[in-house]
Amino acid sequence: MSKVKFFSNNLVILGGKESEIVSSLRGSRVVWQQIFTVPKHTVGTKNLLIFLDGKIMIQGRDYEDINSYEVQLTYPIDPGKDFHAILVKTGKDGNGALEWESF
Repeated sequence: MSKVKFFSNNLVILGGKESEIVSSLRGSRVVWQQIFTVPKHTVGTKNLLIFLDGKIMIQGRDYEDINSYEVQLTYPIDPGKDFHAILVKTGKDGNGALEWESF
């Protein structure tokens, strides 16, 4: 089991490996942006977690995969918001699980 500290909560990955995180922090963009680079993943995977200012985004409602390394948000976000994409890597057999704790 591996554990990742993220914001004020812990994400526990059962049977998992180290996660990959790509961030676009507030102040690093100068214009409103709708398309973001994310860790390379299988399109439609449940293991890609997208956060906007600490709130999880829902695939199909808040964003869509463009391809295996980019997503498009439903609406552009201003440069003052943090964007984080986390690819949770499960065990090599794909049987890992996600569990949140410390809420």
